Amino acid sequence: MKLPYLICEIGLNHDGSLTRAVQMIYAIAEAGRGYAGGIAAKFQAVFPDRLCTKTAPVYFQQDGNPAQTQHEFFSRSATFSRADYEHLAQECRSAGIDFLCTAFDVETVGWLAPLVKAFKVASADITNLPLLEAIAAYGKPIYLSTGAATQIEVANAVRGIAKSRINVRRDLTFLHCVLAYPTPTNQAALSQITALREFQRGDWSCPVGYSDHTLFNLDVLTTAWLLGASVIEKHFTLDKGLPGNDHYHSADAADLKALIAKFQFLQTIIGDGEKRVLPIEEVSRQYARRGLYAARPISAGKVLEAADVAILRPTARLGPERYAELIGQPFPESRAEGEPL
Repeated sequence: MKLPYLICEIGLNHDGSLTRAVQMIYAIAEAGRGYAGGIAAKFQAVFPDRLCTKTAPVYFQQDGNPAQTQHEFFSRSATFSRADYEHLAQECRSAGIDFLCTAFDVETVGWLAPLVKAFKVASADITNLPLLEAIAAYGKPIYLSTGAATQIEVANAVRGIAKSRINVRRDLTFLHCVLAYPTPTNQAALSQITALREFQRGDWSCPVGYSDHTLFNLDVLTTAWLLGASVIEKHFTLDKGLPGNDHYHSADAADLKALIAKFQFLQTIIGDGEKRVLPIEEVSRQYARRGLYAARPISAGKVLEAADVAILRPTARLGPERYAELIGQPFPESRAEGEPL
């Protein structure tokens, strides 16, 4: 079973500090060193005036000094410039991990496109068809979160993306997501991973992943993978105790290492999914299976009866699958009792 691609969502957890953002990139790289599934650091290119009105209410829990509006909240941390994101993309390359970033407006999409391996679209923009079409026009893979969306809205988003040169079967990945910060574990609704796969039809059937907003929980994240999530996105922080709306439900470096170790352990016990004889089974295959033996002395040419044949361990030249064709036929050679046929 292939390990999931891990997207470590730094988002705005850098709190406006470019130095901290770089530290987070290298913390992710170090925690994920040697991980075969692939790993990315993801940011959010938020420009408040192009995202929300000055009075838009908040919809997420905050720790510390809560902002009264979305505009106020995002203005505290969304201070990076285009040059800053270009610098962060270079730092990701130097660290050996992928750089991803969510764009929230069409203008930002244009200058982000050369920097990112893929685009991530936030759940709240699944109905923003102008943004989706602008992103899809660049032909890069898209991770589309589906939090708070109906099946019809997901389907409409796919149709908008499919107008471009995107091959949705190859380049689009749905991310099941619950758009609540934090998400209680009993509201994670991981069965929607399966539901997203099942409701797809025809030419736009595509992979499904999971974007998580629960308090860090190994069971939630590994279950999502076992249900078929090929991508796991989880917020990342250096310190869960920092104020804001994402630090407290993020993973830190120790959590990320634990998650990777759990994925790798589960991969060893799951195997590759191919039904075959494993090397460790060869001895048992030889000695636990049965063969056909002479139950009593048999003379050459004797027509075999059921009483002449014993089915015993270990394997022999003839196995039990040959029993029916031997009964009623002359046996060409003599056999002593207990000898294999």
